[in-house]
Formats: sequence, C-alpha cells, structure tokens
Amino acid sequence: MKAVMISIRHMWAYLICIGSKTVEIRKTAPKIKPPFKCFIYCTKPKEKYGDVIQTGKAHYYGGGKVVGEFVCDAVEKLDMDSVGLLIDRTKEYTDWNPCMERGELLQYTGGMKPYGWHISDLKIYDQPKPLSDIKRWQGTGAWSTLERLERAPQSWCYVDGGLIG
Repeated sequence: MKAVMISIRHMWAYLICIGSKTVEIRKTAPKIKPPFKCFIYCTKPKEKYGDVIQTGKAHYYGGGKVVGEFVCDAVEKLDMDSVGLLIDRTKEYTDWNPCMERGELLQYTGGMKPYGWHISDLKIYDQPKPLSDIKRWQGTGAWSTLERLERAPQSWCYVDGGLIG
C-alpha cells in the first residue's frame, strides 16, 4: 500500500497530536488519490529541552522520530480567497483548522496556491518510532523498489504503508 511520510516541525506536530490542527498546508500534494495514510515525522526542535510531546496519553521525546499517523481523506487546492475562508472557518471550530494566521499562510506560500491536506483518523504512537521502521519508494516513474528510510524527507515522500519495526 502506498503512503506518505510528511516532515512536520515540532510545534505543528504537537498541535496535530493534541487534535487542534486538522489540516496541513503544503505547497505540493501527492499524486495518489485520497484517502491515503500519512506518517508524521516530527522534526527536532531548535531549542534544547523543547521536544516533549504531550499527547493526552503520554509525554515523550518525539523529535527526529515518527510520532504517529493519520488518514488524509481530502486534499484541496486553495486559492487566496479560500485561504481566507479557511482561516475564517477556524473561528467556528470546524474540522478544517490549519492553526495558522493569514499572514503566516501568505508568507509560507509566497502568494502561490497551497494545498490543504485534511487530517482524519489520527493515531499517535505510545512510543515514537525510528525512521528505519519505514520503507521509502525509490526510483522514478513506476514504483520500483523499497528501501529503509535513513533520513527524513525535506517536505514529504512516498513510503510503504506498513511499518517494518
């Protein structure tokens, strides 16, 4: 099964883990149709001791590890008008919450049309998993070979949907 590994900064991963952030804004989107599984790779924080994730079940050090997974059940191309609507909808506590201010979104996208990846069926692991528990699809064109993931993707990459570990 094809899936995606997505690198998410520590503060955004935390908001996903506690259920506040329900949409991930990205400049690109996978070429696989929703629904698809996304593994959450939590990047290491810049500040020392700033890497404890409180999930409601546990607190643990999650930086540089795979902390959970979700099902992306919709990917929406957003123009600047719909970005404004997305921000306005968060005030109503809908299930499309990027946890970003309009200025942050505009700065991140540079005025380009971003994609909103909707987060559903969130599962946070009791213990974070190493990257080596994930296999990445290698090659161009057709899905060719699977290799253990040794370093995190810059943004996201295609991976196998099952854990090795």
